Amino acid sequence: MKSYLHFLFYFIRLPWFFLRLNKISLTARISTNCFFRNVRIGAYTYISRGVIINDTILGNYCSIAPGCQIGAMNHDFGKISTSARLISQSEIDEVVNTLVGHNVWIGANSIILSGVKIGNGAIIGANSFVKIDVPAYSIVFGTPAKIYKYRYSDSEISKIEKSQFWKFKPTKAKEVLSKLI
Repeated sequence: MKSYLHFLFYFIRLPWFFLRLNKISLTARISTNCFFRNVRIGAYTYISRGVIINDTILGNYCSIAPGCQIGAMNHDFGKISTSARLISQSEIDEVVNTLVGHNVWIGANSIILSGVKIGNGAIIGANSFVKIDVPAYSIVFGTPAKIYKYRYSDSEISKIEKSQFWKFKPTKAKEVLSKLI
């Protein structure tokens, strides 16, 4: 009975996400207490509870841990007031999308500022504050987030990128990945 209610709840709440200018793949899995505005979420992406995402394009096979904020709004501290209620509509309309590549893992409670680009296969450590672009297949963490290392060698990254496994359904993607490394 519990799984039936969870399934029913999942499909009842989906229209609310779409009403906020969102495009969410039907294969994406979204946990409770999330807020999305103007997002596109790719296939087979998992988003845990309490995640806030604004003006963002998420690739396929991403994993977003609890409490993350992606596309976090910036406030212009050069103005007299930083209140969103006192900002003109033209300033609000100047949206800069945050781009998250395919197969990205974002650790719990991370904040990614608006306009940041995260490359394919990157890992963002928990509690990180990301304010600059993150290269593909890098591991970053900290406040502000800095590159710790790369996950693979250049030749391995080239093979992974050529495979484009993220375009396939899970069974085929697993098959492609098993032949890579």
